[in-house]
Amino acid sequence: MHRALHGLCLGAALVMPAPMAVAVFLMLGLGLALPYVAVSLSPGLLKRFPRPGPWMDRLKGVLAFPMYGAALWLVWVFARQAGAESLALLMTGA
Repeated sequence: MHRALHGLCLGAALVMPAPMAVAVFLMLGLGLALPYVAVSLSPGLLKRFPRPGPWMDRLKGVLAFPMYGAALWLVWVFARQAGAESLALLMTGA
């Protein structure tokens, strides 16, 4: 959801006057940087994060499947918009 919201904000910022667009970009940057700033200002927060281990590999494997689905959907959208010849070029490049 957040990524879709970021895309919407970026798209809206492109058609806004310059000062408003700069404000949107500053707020997006602040929102993305805030977790890192919070941890750097309070290192005790690091103790609350889970330790790395085998569970991370399993989680990466599970989370890969939605990404595969998104990639397939984007290829389908590309094929519908650009045609079979362009799809063949895309698949060759991939």
